[in-house]
Amino acid sequence: MQILISHSSALQFWRRQRVKQRHVVPCSMHQAPAELPGRQWRKQLDSLGLAWPIEITVSRQTIRQASASIHANQFGGVLPPGSVFAIDEEKCVASPELCLVQMANSLPLAKLIELGLELCGSYSIPDRDLTESSLFSDNKTVYGLPPITNVGRITSFIEQASGISGLRLARRALDYLQNGSASPMETVLTLLLTLPYRLGGYGLPQPRLNARVKPSPITRGYKEGKAYYALDLYWHEARIAVEYDSDLHHTGADRINEDSMRRTDLALMGINVITVTRQQVYGIADFDRVANLLASHLRTNLRHDRNPTFTDSRRKLRESLL
Repeated sequence: MQILISHSSALQFWRRQRVKQRHVVPCSMHQAPAELPGRQWRKQLDSLGLAWPIEITVSRQTIRQASASIHANQFGGVLPPGSVFAIDEEKCVASPELCLVQMANSLPLAKLIELGLELCGSYSIPDRDLTESSLFSDNKTVYGLPPITNVGRITSFIEQASGISGLRLARRALDYLQNGSASPMETVLTLLLTLPYRLGGYGLPQPRLNARVKPSPITRGYKEGKAYYALDLYWHEARIAVEYDSDLHHTGADRINEDSMRRTDLALMGINVITVTRQQVYGIADFDRVANLLASHLRTNLRHDRNPTFTDSRRKLRESLL
């Protein structure tokens, strides 16, 4: 007998797997298992360190009902290729792509996009549902991790999938997904600036995330042999970047001096950098000024003040993300 871990439990697994680098391999499962696991499975599932109850997917309703330890979701259709990974011979887990579609059943669109950017990015946030968080130092986000999926793989999966609950919202989220986000705040900045007015964003064009720009011969970076500068949010045609000035990573005289020289180098290359602080992100009026400044560089006019639903949508989006 096999068990297919899915939905929020699969998300917990992948967040932990990114840090622990647990070995998993693609599985050729074409349909969810038919049976619910019995009590003997408790010890095996407990070894994964996931929060209870654990969500699984089964192909049909069974006479035996799920217990307080198991929450069963039914899907009797055919699973597209790439839907399942094997943890061991008996335990399988929904792929990051299938997990994202499944999470569309419990997340609003903006939060689903936020999750997609995380999965396609290089960071992993601690799962708040887990009572044991030793995996994360002081319950903090872990950075510099390899992405576990990308927009291309998610798109391909959704195109092949059918009948899976959550597909409709996942297709809508695809329009706003990107690769390369390196932090939760970069993801939040992207959503606040680029989501349409009806979702509470400023509707600006999507940037490239963590775009790599080679130093030019006239800059210090070129002379020091830097391979590239990575820009948090970058609009190439407009030669404008937005960078988040983290309180954690941008303090101290040496760091402040380095950031200043970096901005000078980029200015010499014709790239303007708008620096955004935590206070500006959390302040509605302050962030509104940032959005208007960026819009002027992008040569686009913001008309959110003419949208009667924008104020309420913006409040809801900010409450959701911040």
